[in-house]
Amino acid sequence: MEKVMSQNESFNEINKQLLDKMREQEEKLRSSKIQLAFEKEPDIAKRRAFLEERNLYRAKWMELETKILKNHAKNLKSLAPDLENAIEKLEVELQNVKNTVAILSTINRVTSIVARIVPRL
Repeated sequence: MEKVMSQNESFNEINKQLLDKMREQEEKLRSSKIQLAFEKEPDIAKRRAFLEERNLYRAKWMELETKILKNHAKNLKSLAPDLENAIEKLEVELQNVKNTVAILSTINRVTSIVARIVPRL
């Protein structure tokens, strides 16, 4: 089980790194420096192709990000009852403010459930 969690964490870290890199590149593609370079391009077909490719890049990046988030949403759906229960227990503990150990324990329960839903993303 630990090996599977480690593989999932690695996979999620890779996803995050790839999405971050794609986000950075998308920003660069829309920068004034790149925009000006293509505006100076005498070949209209190349300018048009750049715009089309840049828009396609953005669409594919967003599609990939959405698919990854949907995968996490599936995790949320299966763990939602546990998370809701843990949040309700935390609310009770926070209102009582009698037992700091119980508060810490309940916070840990909530965060551990969230970590299973969205591990390192």
